[in-house]
Amino acid sequence: LKHQIRDLERLITNSSSHQNASITLLNERKLAALRHELVLTKASREKTRMIEKYHMVRFFERKKAERHLKKAIKAQVEYDGGDDDDVAERERLARKVHIATIDLNYTNYSPLDSVYVSLYPNQKSESD
Repeated sequence: LKHQIRDLERLITNSSSHQNASITLLNERKLAALRHELVLTKASREKTRMIEKYHMVRFFERKKAERHLKKAIKAQVEYDGGDDDDVAERERLARKVHIATIDLNYTNYSPLDSVYVSLYPNQKSESD
């Protein structure tokens, strides 16, 4: 595509005075179409590169988010089975389930063509 674009640019600039106006216009349209196709191709390659780069991280974080959600739902169900009517505790557990659901949705539906920001970054020790 880059070679075709370069060739058309040369053709337009060097022989514009010798060519018919309709041929020049046709070549300019071809040039615009090729530039658009080049942009789309670059975006597609970048998306593929980002998918490959973050595939493993997204997989591990999705599994971790699923575990967190399962644990939060289990804690909420176990608490609801008791006789305590502590509203604050119920709200805290419901909020935990909600946050775990949001985290899971982020790992599943975050855009593939942009940088994936980790939900659970590695914890560095103070000596590092």
